Amino acid sequence: MQDLRNVICEKRTYSDIPDTHHHPFTQLLFPLEGSMEIKTKNDSRELDENGIFLIPSSCIHTYYARKTNEFLVVDIPKHFLELSDTHPGMYFSMTNSWKAIRYLLLEEILNNNSQSIAIHHIIRLIAEKIKTTSSLPSIEYIHNHFSEPLNIEKLASIENFHPVYFTQWFKNNTGKSPIAYIQEVRLKEAKKLLIETDLSITNIALQVGYNQLSSLSRLFYKYEGLSPSLYRKQFL
Repeated sequence: MQDLRNVICEKRTYSDIPDTHHHPFTQLLFPLEGSMEIKTKNDSRELDENGIFLIPSSCIHTYYARKTNEFLVVDIPKHFLELSDTHPGMYFSMTNSWKAIRYLLLEEILNNNSQSIAIHHIIRLIAEKIKTTSSLPSIEYIHNHFSEPLNIEKLASIENFHPVYFTQWFKNNTGKSPIAYIQEVRLKEAKKLLIETDLSITNIALQVGYNQLSSLSRLFYKYEGLSPSLYRKQFL
């Protein structure tokens, strides 16, 4: 039972006062009500019921909540799941499989079984699921080559899949299509460059894989509802 004593699985609420810290374990956040703003070195987002967020051990992050909220928080010790110190954290769409995991965890808490054998098995399941997603060669390729032209055929060949089946397989593992995943990676990098550098927006578009400024603008309007220049002005 030593493993179980090191696992924390509980409901928590967060205040509107920003807090920045890190911890020696991996943390998984399941929104139950409301949302929170969370920022790491490589990501900044409003986390709501549409997704969950993985914070690796030693990852410095800032968070706060502007509205009433409740989260299911799972603290996972390193002997269950150990990620690289440079791991940037991960966002997962709330797929049916994640909903099922959340349901099982909530049932154990409801029954006051936060240290049950069932929790032990669920945490093992979560760890294996994260390891599988984190280690997909096609995902690693996207993160290393997002500034280059990317297509389904190339990504499918990396996983030894026929392109016809690859898109659904990728979505089953990540909760989103390859195109949506690529767009998200490029958007994150563009945001970082807009905030942390004085590069022109045209140059930033080129650095994240778009030959036309209009392509980057469409990406920002799609996900942020505003232009790259207006996004940058928010941080001046």
